[in-house]
Amino acid sequence: MPRSRTASLLVGRNSALALRYLLVAVGLFVATIGLWGVLWGVTTAELTLTWPLRDFRVLVAIFAGVSVGSATVHAYTNRGLFVSWALGSAVPLGLYVVPTASGSMPPDETVLWGIGSGLLFGIPLGTLGFLLGVVLHRAVLFRNARQKRTDARS
Repeated sequence: MPRSRTASLLVGRNSALALRYLLVAVGLFVATIGLWGVLWGVTTAELTLTWPLRDFRVLVAIFAGVSVGSATVHAYTNRGLFVSWALGSAVPLGLYVVPTASGSMPPDETVLWGIGSGLLFGIPLGTLGFLLGVVLHRAVLFRNARQKRTDARS
């Protein structure tokens, strides 16, 4: 049974591929928790010894790049907005789990605040990745069609 345009836009053209990318999102979430958990346990004195990780801005740029990059790859190959949102939100949500689980933030309304903040940052990152992937896909299709026209003329 063919998919509607809305379902294709939201989930993607291929459900099996969308499910694989959702598993990638879960993997990114778990990997972020693991990496951030290790970095969270490192003291400030030890953190100054590791060059790129001593600056919080570098970490944010790396995490944002992973979020946008994974959403872009998904949008290029499958074009599902919800899955791009999941990929964009996996890393920011993982960043809020560690402080809550470590006890530095009490597990009350801060858990909801952390989830909301993760989504607040993740959905725009996923949307940006989705837009980049769709534009890149269309640019490649346009270039290939143009190349075929020039080949047919010669």
